[in-house]
Amino acid sequence: MNKGQAFLALMLFIGGLILATGIALAYITISSVNAGYGFQASQNAEAVAIAGVEDALLQIDRNNTFSYASPGYALSLPAGTATVIVQQSMPSANFVTITSSGVVSGRHRTIQVVLSENSVTGQTTLTKWQDVQ
Repeated sequence: MNKGQAFLALMLFIGGLILATGIALAYITISSVNAGYGFQASQNAEAVAIAGVEDALLQIDRNNTFSYASPGYALSLPAGTATVIVQQSMPSANFVTITSSGVVSGRHRTIQVVLSENSVTGQTTLTKWQDVQ
């Protein structure tokens, strides 16, 4: 084999290795960035869901005409949208369940809160707050 041909083959081999390494590094970088954005979107979705729960708590506390029988409502925020459903579990047990689902960039988070309501004083007590998966 000629010296020029051997050198050309060596350069093509080294160039291929450099190209393969560059593609692998680009893939790893893009995957890492996407994972970071996914985590951030998930955290924002949780914040939107919490905002929905807090809005429902304010509605229950301040709005005497607020209906537990409603199918729910949407709360639009700059970061995303929360869908809030407020249900009275059993009228005799005086438990109210708030379910708020936050959506940000395709990420969903749901918060569920259970309140107990004193039928004599009208005071509500937070019984359970959980992140529903």
